[in-house]
Amino acid sequence: MNLPALKKPKNLGELLDLAGNVLAWSVIIVFFVGLPFYFKDGYSQLASNKYLFFMGAAKYTAIVMGVFFLLRVCLWGFTMPEIKAYKNIMWMDIFVVAFAVVSLISHLFSPFKTNTFGTNQLNDWFYEGSLWGTKGWFMGLMTFLCFVMLYFVLSRCLIYHVSVFITIMVALVIICQWGVLNRYGIAPIDMKYEYGDKNSVFMASIGNINWFCGFTSVIVPLIWGLYLGVKKLWEKIVLMAAATVTFTMIMLNSSDSGYVALAVSMGVLLGFAMTDAKLFRGFLEIAISLLTVCSVIPLTDHIGHRNITSGHAEPLLGLPSCVLLLIVIAVYVIVTLKKDKYPTEKMKIVRAVYAIAVGAIFVAFVLLIVINTLTGRALPIIGDSEVFFFNSEWASKRGETWSLGVKTFFHLPFGHKLVGSGPDTFFYEMISFEDLSAEWNDYYGNARLTNAHNEIITLLVNIGLLGTAAFIGIMVTSVKASFKAAKENPEYICFALAVISYLANNVFSFQQITNTPFIFLVLGIEGAALVRIDKKEVRLTKKEGKNTMQKGKKSRK
Repeated sequence: MNLPALKKPKNLGELLDLAGNVLAWSVIIVFFVGLPFYFKDGYSQLASNKYLFFMGAAKYTAIVMGVFFLLRVCLWGFTMPEIKAYKNIMWMDIFVVAFAVVSLISHLFSPFKTNTFGTNQLNDWFYEGSLWGTKGWFMGLMTFLCFVMLYFVLSRCLIYHVSVFITIMVALVIICQWGVLNRYGIAPIDMKYEYGDKNSVFMASIGNINWFCGFTSVIVPLIWGLYLGVKKLWEKIVLMAAATVTFTMIMLNSSDSGYVALAVSMGVLLGFAMTDAKLFRGFLEIAISLLTVCSVIPLTDHIGHRNITSGHAEPLLGLPSCVLLLIVIAVYVIVTLKKDKYPTEKMKIVRAVYAIAVGAIFVAFVLLIVINTLTGRALPIIGDSEVFFFNSEWASKRGETWSLGVKTFFHLPFGHKLVGSGPDTFFYEMISFEDLSAEWNDYYGNARLTNAHNEIITLLVNIGLLGTAAFIGIMVTSVKASFKAAKENPEYICFALAVISYLANNVFSFQQITNTPFIFLVLGIEGAALVRIDKKEVRLTKKEGKNTMQKGKKSRK
């Protein structure tokens, strides 16, 4: 992982490119390092303080980059080869713009531009409503537009090099190691949380387990993709150490949504890697790291006299993980010894069977839940299991939150079904219906339900079918482009893994300031990486390409 070579600019175009790259790196450092580490007064108002940091940084980013793009257009313009280089991410660009446009329309037609429910003031400028969002979540229109801006800043200005991940990985490892220490009752920094035992729920400078899980779900999978692509031994050792620390944090986090994200993204990584001996060995090495962590964690429970493992992954820890670890090591030895005779073609068939089997298992799982629920727990063996009986308490009350979310969407008039009730207005819309307000009040009392704890259901209410379709389009085109690029550059699979992990986690979780900004930043880096493929032969000289305006005039003649 060599640092990118700095070449002396040959002309104004290359000088502007270099300046843009410096600004893009500054954005990466500010958001990937500054945002996770920023806190004020410990855990008190942590979400609000991080949001203030985010919006402050986004404001100055908009000002600086706005001036830069203006200078770029006025002084140089864009050559046709440059414009054609963005073909790889054209559809992703289109969906990002569509997401911004629908969010804006949703806000303009929102009945909740401002809201008087509860306390609305935050530092004398914030008010609740579709423009800024709900206090504590802040996923309003302005936040969405900042996400879009960050995507375009990085995809257009960053001159991609794999070394861009060094800063991201260092910050991630420090945060995760800090969180691990917290889980064992060690607090290197006193975060001054005044309500109970801070280390049982809150960790590092990220916040509670759900927020921490959202953060790791986006960034941790980047390590695995990079690991498959690097070639030098020291690079593999460094990335393996980072993977081990982050795996430890995920397993100690005790969040079931995090375990789902981990399982899904690792499953996708297995499917990608299994047809190539080198990639498959890389996957097995990552799996060995994970299983080693799972085997050791139960042995450390006595540290600090606390039982820190919980959740549905607990039965897999300890002895079961040891058995799986031995099996994976055995497979790794066999693949290593037989690497020259690796059955690539047969493994393509195995991959197809694997994909079908995974799909069949998922469908069967859903059907069993439906049948067992409709028959009143009549199925043998699994009938009494809470996992296979869907009610209000299912999956830590996700049954109730999903139900209220779906009901709220179907209560919407047709126009709002298309564009939603406004960004981050889920709670206001829900309580505007008398029957849903009564159901919410009976179940939650005075507690707010600011989202459905499912990103897609929440988006359907907030920005409607069109906005949700645009958001899904961003993610689908990103994954598709990542897989295509990974055929020649395996490390590019890291982008698809980040997106898939984020979505898997948010089936049971939500958009918030320590995960959603990062997925758009990762998408921006992916855009820069994919553009780099086509820009290898682009030369920014006036002799080889006229700017867009000049090209247009010439073509019209």
